[in-house]
Amino acid sequence: MSHLVGKVIQENESLFKDISHKIWSNPELSFQETYAHDLLTAALEKFGFEVQKNYLLPTAFRAEFCNSKDGPTIAILCEYDALPNMGHACGHNLIAEIGIAAGIAVKSLMEDNSSICGKVVVLGTPAEEGGGGKIKMIEKGAFSDIDASLMAHPQLNNMLYPLILDLARVTVVYKMKEGLDPWENPNANDAAVACYYNISMIRRCFDPRWRVSGIIKRSTWEETELVFSYRAPTQREILTIKKKLKNCFENAAVVTGCECLYDFEEDSQGSYRGMIANRRMAQVFAKHAETKGIVFQDNNLRICESAVSTDMGNVSHVVPSIHPEYSIGACAPHVNHTPGFTVAAGSSEAQEVSLKIAECLAQTVWDLMTDSELMLKVKTEFETNPNRVSAAPSIVFQDNNLRICESAVSTDMGNVSHVVPSIHPEYSIGACAPHVNHTPGFTVAAGSSEAQEVSLKIAECLAQTVWDLMTDSELMLKVKTEFETNPNRVSAAPSRQAGE
Repeated sequence: MSHLVGKVIQENESLFKDISHKIWSNPELSFQETYAHDLLTAALEKFGFEVQKNYLLPTAFRAEFCNSKDGPTIAILCEYDALPNMGHACGHNLIAEIGIAAGIAVKSLMEDNSSICGKVVVLGTPAEEGGGGKIKMIEKGAFSDIDASLMAHPQLNNMLYPLILDLARVTVVYKMKEGLDPWENPNANDAAVACYYNISMIRRCFDPRWRVSGIIKRSTWEETELVFSYRAPTQREILTIKKKLKNCFENAAVVTGCECLYDFEEDSQGSYRGMIANRRMAQVFAKHAETKGIVFQDNNLRICESAVSTDMGNVSHVVPSIHPEYSIGACAPHVNHTPGFTVAAGSSEAQEVSLKIAECLAQTVWDLMTDSELMLKVKTEFETNPNRVSAAPSIVFQDNNLRICESAVSTDMGNVSHVVPSIHPEYSIGACAPHVNHTPGFTVAAGSSEAQEVSLKIAECLAQTVWDLMTDSELMLKVKTEFETNPNRVSAAPSRQAGE
């Protein structure tokens, strides 16, 4: 089949290169990629794909071709957003070119082999450069029917398993305590300096693959704001870094006497996950790449020192995925996100190697469609990977948001909490916004399917909490001790009436 894939791509080479060049010549920022969206969807419609424009997001799309619903559904992903003031310095014009070329080649094979069951999807995913377009698409269900996903990214080197890290951010604010004279309390800038110094000191104890970087966003003697981003290969390591950073923040506050507030964005769904490359699928891709003289350099430790983050990492936690990086040759010695790489991404040399990569992706998709045993192994590896983070959106509580906490209600569950250890968390049903309780709008929202879905997630959390209390005697003892020693508790004993 490899010669047929090559034939299809070669016959349409001028079209693919023209599309890539037009996207490169008309760079668009995240969520503004209307030109690229229209250009790519028009080409896919021309080749007979069933195209959904503005799919879930204004500049996303889904183009599919199906022989039979019984086989696997394989997605080839396109990116096409650019960088501010730098154009396509990450080569997303080439990723778009690869995506449509591979998709069209697979469709041609499926048409010539109508007995093969399956569906090929070319998925346009906007806003990779910081916008988290794929994360939003995951949340909206774009990958719910996808069995595997593939894409390839231009880079300086050929890497089958590039080091793509979990990315999280935290904002830290130091404030002078009110009512104190300056000579009684060092200013907020001192706390910021102490915080930065603390983090610099703990770096020497970091795993070599961990990253922490930060800026002072605003600074006065009364209040200073810092923003840090931190990366690690797994969510478990991200949580370890988080604990270390908390110590740095709080110790700086203790030393300077300032008030410290911090907000970890990694607690939300907006954070980028580390890439879990499916090795079964990657090895199939590498086999095809080797036939075209493309050799991967994952055993070169010097090359492996570089690390990035991308929302394709999030996809790899939802469906089996690969995200190999390949050298476009002309870029040397320029790395991504530099003006030199922008020039290289528009070169004919970059397009030549990108179309070879498109052939390899198409052949990998074909192998997944025609080899049920391979597809089973790919899925098994994915499902048993211990580093995979559940795709279910997390429920994050916002008690540190003073604006939210201003609202107050009363309930007889408060009385229960004075009698036995109790909790009464409140949760957003999503659909109710902007309606609050005890309004007609909330009545409508309470009957929605969205409200039911999140309520069942809450039910799972309550059940798991009950189980923890039943199976962990030490936890149960701590709960009871906290309850019995709480000075705000009103005695539950009924008062005696006169004459009793």
